[in-house]
Amino acid sequence: MKQLEGAAKRETREETGVIVEKLHLYTMVNCPKINQVYFVYRGSVASDYTEIGEESLDAKFFEECDVSWDSLSYEIMNKVLDWYYEDYSNGKYLFRTHDTYEICPD
Repeated sequence: MKQLEGAAKRETREETGVIVEKLHLYTMVNCPKINQVYFVYRGSVASDYTEIGEESLDAKFFEECDVSWDSLSYEIMNKVLDWYYEDYSNGKYLFRTHDTYEICPD
């Protein structure tokens, strides 16, 4: 699990410039149509500094009311964010697993 956490921290920094601390596995999504599994973590950050990485068009933090829900690349991410904001409002974070049969956009 430490290797997954390390990869999550590294990818976040490479793609957004954000330095992540204290990760917690939050959701696991199985994508059988494309033979992938997504591990979604939640964590804390030291600052709100961001920078655009090679694989990013933009990087910034959002309040829930400012999320551009219709612009998210994957439908499953809408669901994960819904779960997160629900858990945040309840003050209790549940670990979830989910199968998605969504085909990723080109």
